[in-house]
Amino acid sequence: MHGRGSVPSLALLAVAALPQDWPQWGGPARDFAAPAGELADAWPAEGPRVLWRRDLGDGYSSLALVDGTLFTMLRRDENEVAVALDAATGATLWEFRSAAPLPAKFDREVGLGPDATPLVVGERVFTVGTTVQLHALDRRTGKEAWAHDLRAEYGADFGTERFSTSPIAIGELLVLPCGGPGRGVLAFRLDDGSLVWKRHDFPRSPASPITIELGGARQLVCFTGEAAVGLDPTSGDLLWSSPHATKWGLNICTPVWGADGLLFLGSAYDSGSEVLELTRAEDSYRVERLWSSRTKLRVHHGNVLRIDDHLYGSSGDTNPAFLQCIDVRSGELAWQERGFAKATLVGAGEKVVLLDEDGTLALVRLSPEKLEVLARAPLLSWPARTPPTLVGTRLYLRDWKEVIALDLGG
Repeated sequence: MHGRGSVPSLALLAVAALPQDWPQWGGPARDFAAPAGELADAWPAEGPRVLWRRDLGDGYSSLALVDGTLFTMLRRDENEVAVALDAATGATLWEFRSAAPLPAKFDREVGLGPDATPLVVGERVFTVGTTVQLHALDRRTGKEAWAHDLRAEYGADFGTERFSTSPIAIGELLVLPCGGPGRGVLAFRLDDGSLVWKRHDFPRSPASPITIELGGARQLVCFTGEAAVGLDPTSGDLLWSSPHATKWGLNICTPVWGADGLLFLGSAYDSGSEVLELTRAEDSYRVERLWSSRTKLRVHHGNVLRIDDHLYGSSGDTNPAFLQCIDVRSGELAWQERGFAKATLVGAGEKVVLLDEDGTLALVRLSPEKLEVLARAPLLSWPARTPPTLVGTRLYLRDWKEVIALDLGG
């Protein structure tokens, strides 16, 4: 582990979205904490009230929501399609198609993608497809403003698997880890798509980046195929790195940051989980590993919630998976429970919305003492691996084929 570099000087702007929006992967702060309303304590046996339900098409991209419009992606034949839906009715408002043929060697076992979630900033929607095509679209009309074929222009590759990393906006920049020599991370201007910087040799991974604030400055944290790294977002300079390798570079889970300087990393396969403590001293950074485990929170394709001083998530490479609660500072296991397949979690005040990959939706309370299931219902089909989108009391779910909108209000 090492750390060095200057403190970013640019005043970094937040994603331009209202508090009731969900403009990107992981929600407003990329931590899967929802701007939730008052949710009911229980549902009927058949589940919460369905507002609308419709076929959509292949893909795992989650649903961004801004100003009453949902944005996601899907595959249709040899094309990838960015689509805008009316959040109130599910009606299609516009579609943008781009050719995205896949090689014969491509792994087709659990779908062809796309996986990355659209990013909405101001009047633009930014999408990244399975074949690493980056598009900037007008969010009202779907008209293309600019685009990059990152494979043709920069040598970015998706190998035999889907490219899954969701882009992030930092100030005036769109930043996207791509992986590979000299293109580990790319940064483009949001307004015109011009390249601002292209740095590092980090191997690719499916994990999406986050920003953190440390010592009064923002930095970009990327979970690459071999390590977690902190970068100065204005220049791409490396501030610190800490090794975390797993098989095939499949670090998938989004890192989890706390205001106390603790960073959680979790992977399936042969790596497991750990918590790093980050501190800043003058112009350098110190990284200390507080704990690591090869058996706890081995997160495959799900996410982890931090609630106060505990971490919650599904642990396991394959089903059945344990839902676990871990003390963030000590790494001690508070409890583990079966009963759900591998799940994604969205925090909603004192409650949590859980969707497992078998399509079971549940409303739960999570505490260091226990898992309390308030309600559950089978609503979707396997593989339901897309995290829920929750704004107010409206919940939007997606599986491999369809989208459903629900009212979780009391």
